[in-house]
Amino acid sequence: MNIADWDWTGHVSEEDDQNDDGNKPFASQQSGIVFVIDCSPSMFVKSEDDEENHFTKCVRCIQQVCQKKVLSNDKDLQAVVMFGVGQMSSGDNKAIHIYQTLGQLNIQRITDLESVKEDTVKFESDYGHSDNFDMSDVLWTCSNVFANCNKTLGEKKVLLFTNNDDPHKGNASLQRKAIAKATDLKAMGIELELLALRSKSEGKIFNMESFYKDVLSVSGQYDARSYAEPSDKFEALLIRVHKKEHKRRALGRIPFKLNNSIEMSVGIYSLCRRTALPPSVKIHSATNSEVRTQTRVFNATSGEDVMPQDILSYQEYAGKRICLEPHEVTTLKSFDMQGLKLIGFKNRSDAKLYQHVKPSHFLYPDETSVKGSTGLFTAMLSRCAARDMVAVCWYVPRSNSTIELVHLLPQLEERDSQNVQITPPGFHVIFCPFKEDVREISTGDDMPSATPDQVEKCAAVIKKLSFPYNPSMFDNPALQKFYSNLEAMALSKDEPDDITDYSTPVVKKMEKKASAEMEDFMSSIFPDGVASTTAPKRSAGGSAGASKRPKVEAADHDVKSLATSGELKRLTVADLKNILKKERIRTSATKKQDLIAAISSHFGV
Repeated sequence: MNIADWDWTGHVSEEDDQNDDGNKPFASQQSGIVFVIDCSPSMFVKSEDDEENHFTKCVRCIQQVCQKKVLSNDKDLQAVVMFGVGQMSSGDNKAIHIYQTLGQLNIQRITDLESVKEDTVKFESDYGHSDNFDMSDVLWTCSNVFANCNKTLGEKKVLLFTNNDDPHKGNASLQRKAIAKATDLKAMGIELELLALRSKSEGKIFNMESFYKDVLSVSGQYDARSYAEPSDKFEALLIRVHKKEHKRRALGRIPFKLNNSIEMSVGIYSLCRRTALPPSVKIHSATNSEVRTQTRVFNATSGEDVMPQDILSYQEYAGKRICLEPHEVTTLKSFDMQGLKLIGFKNRSDAKLYQHVKPSHFLYPDETSVKGSTGLFTAMLSRCAARDMVAVCWYVPRSNSTIELVHLLPQLEERDSQNVQITPPGFHVIFCPFKEDVREISTGDDMPSATPDQVEKCAAVIKKLSFPYNPSMFDNPALQKFYSNLEAMALSKDEPDDITDYSTPVVKKMEKKASAEMEDFMSSIFPDGVASTTAPKRSAGGSAGASKRPKVEAADHDVKSLATSGELKRLTVADLKNILKKERIRTSATKKQDLIAAISSHFGV
């Protein structure tokens, strides 16, 4: 396990950048990405089993990333640089063309990429090809793109697409120049990432040792154990691009005290967060300019404006208002210093992790604050995972936050067949309840319970219909529909793209897979002659009302057995009246209990 592979930044999340104690977030949350595409002839070669060449896949990836970012974070900057072309635009640098300068995303940039993707033949004829390029000039062009930006960026990245593992064919002089320029990029705070593509030539593999190993090593972005294998599949390439360009921002950096003398620094991350629709922006109806809302606090009696320093908070106690100054409120909220404090360890089997009170956080070492934190963190993670233990800690995320009781659940690194990291190494911070938070719920003595046979048959149904769940398998249909319509309006499409609701159960597939088990389970729940006909309806407006029992119907020859077993109460009033009519039972009763009594009396029960 190499915990340094996941190079997370220490930026504060945009949603959580305003700390309660007034601490200011980092100066800039904008990021800049320069996509660099190799336009050599080999990138335009199609294979027999592939409809797209590598160049088209790269442009398509960039376009999809742009479409995602223009909706999620349109403040980020992006540029597209192409090398190996006949037409150049970057001064004296031959075979290098800046297709899009560094700027904010807009509709025109996306449509330009769309036109390139749809007609690569025209692009080839307009720009041509050239092998007279120097990778040091390519990297210098990228650094110059960032240097010409007049905005302060919190993160700078260069993503390089190529299928050529040795662009200089063993020329040591040009390779040394490229390594020197990669060193300069690192000094400027620019991350260089390689997205290697598999060569179309049979038997040829992408050899990192030829050129890019040395270039990426000096930039601190290469490790043989962590680098993904080259791929020629669009889906795999898109996943890698999203992983590379995604900003891993910390909610904060806090100290982790193991005892009074041993301390390390960790970053707090949120791995899972509900995605909400973007907030609407109020604009003026005449000018379409954005309007702002201003709030004014005034005295209800005199109507005079009240200044912030004249506003106090109070807590009512025994009918009396106890007024508190702002600093007193802060003091009352503060119970301990910010950070994590280790209490002890316990077996994972003894920890009731299902009793979490809110979504978990994720711990990752922060080497920038305390040197040596990575080594200590890795040792603790390895031993906890090896012994199947969890750490119990006090957790104060911010200086004026209340104390939380948490369990630290270890998680080791996992990689797929392409050597792409699936799960990162670190600790999940599970928020546990205090004694006062746990409630005992009484279900009552009259609640029916399932028999062991019913439980066994239900378990068989669950086992048959179980599948390896992953959140990436299900898109939020409401978000997808909203963004599809928004994208169609922005790009002037005739109609929005169709979306697939993957959360809808596939009934036919479920019946085909577990029809026998479901029939056995239903027969154990409902007696012979009784079958579920309708599902309970939700009350109007979607509010949670009392659950309705499913309607059932009875066969004529089973009515006596239903009366004997006491199952008549599971039938509806309409079903009971039908039984009375068919059995020619006379009664003036209208209530359900009276109808059941009449039927039972008829059969001598």
